[in-house]
Amino acid sequence: MSAFFEPPPPSREEPEHIAPPWFGPPEDVIGETAGKPFVLARTDALALAVWGITAFPTGITFSLAIVRRSTDEGYDPDMEMDMALHRYWQRRRHQPDLPLPDDVLRFGVEFEDGRKATNLGWGHWDVQEGQEPPGPVLQHRGGGGGGRSYRQGWWLWPLPPGDRLAFVAEWPAQGIALSRHEIEADPLRRSAEQAHPIWD
Repeated sequence: MSAFFEPPPPSREEPEHIAPPWFGPPEDVIGETAGKPFVLARTDALALAVWGITAFPTGITFSLAIVRRSTDEGYDPDMEMDMALHRYWQRRRHQPDLPLPDDVLRFGVEFEDGRKATNLGWGHWDVQEGQEPPGPVLQHRGGGGGGRSYRQGWWLWPLPPGDRLAFVAEWPAQGIALSRHEIEADPLRRSAEQAHPIWD
């Protein structure tokens, strides 16, 4: 190699990025199963159910399941819901007062003190670095399925205070009126205390 071309200096070691607690469950903790599954809403053709509630020291994960009574090979609720919400947000840029269309699934949670979070807005993207959002934060965690059952994963931060946690849904296009189901919050907090750190 000629004297003109020198090897680059060693790169600086970047500090490890640790996601803030409202972005998802801690990666080095095994959550503790908490709460019983339940049907949140049901029609003759479709149901919404919540299952797989798992508690961590900073919040809970769970699945919202969309279950159809019969198989419809041409229907993909994940795609339908994503596209419906995407179309709404695109149009809302030009029409700020645009009401929610009936084909948008509305899903959310409410703490006993009245604070709530929904799938229609994350509520923490404008938080400055080093600060935390007021909460609660409901963060989508992927999903999938096929046939008659589809699941959406969710992360709720922080652990709910008070005695009750409410799950709320509405989906007019599918015949689901405003539906609400409350569970006890104390068992969630007790289960969170039993979560298992992988390392000391």
